[in-house]
Amino acid sequence: MYILSLSSCGGDPAIKYYNLGVDAASIDDLDSAIKYWKESIKYNPKLPETHYNLGMALIEKGKYKEAEEELRIAMELKSDDCDIEYGLGKALEMQEEYSLAKKYYKKAINLKPTYVPAIVGMASVEFKQGLYRSAVKYAHTATKLAPRNFQANMILAESYFRLGEYTDSYTQSLTALRYFPRNPD
Repeated sequence: MYILSLSSCGGDPAIKYYNLGVDAASIDDLDSAIKYWKESIKYNPKLPETHYNLGMALIEKGKYKEAEEELRIAMELKSDDCDIEYGLGKALEMQEEYSLAKKYYKKAINLKPTYVPAIVGMASVEFKQGLYRSAVKYAHTATKLAPRNFQANMILAESYFRLGEYTDSYTQSLTALRYFPRNPD
């Protein structure tokens, strides 16, 4: 999960609850983080970072429609943010809204061409749609930018396999194994 941070502003209760949410998320207590961020929104619904973090936590909890709603609010409050565009793409991908997910992943990539999460998101959606050649393109780009990105490595290996490029698939699997020797996946 990607958390956006805010600095403290005196006794502002919205910031107080926001920061409590960040603290909870940092120890993987997403239920508490969600509760705190919802409380923060009651005090100040105009903080895009709060809606973004809440949306990303909801994705982690499998509440994709709620996450989409929060991320759309964040986007209204702060346009042209690659993190928010990515988050919305992820929420839509998880709802199998692939065309819309790709739209937001592409927006994130246009804002920041080296933004690995959105590039991996595009690879994932292309793979899920059976567009393996395109999935290879995106996953390869992601592994060049972040060689240790597990998801990119696995999408690349599996896409090669689905294309019948077994040597490349095997080689990529060995590469991933070198980076993740203890990962049972």
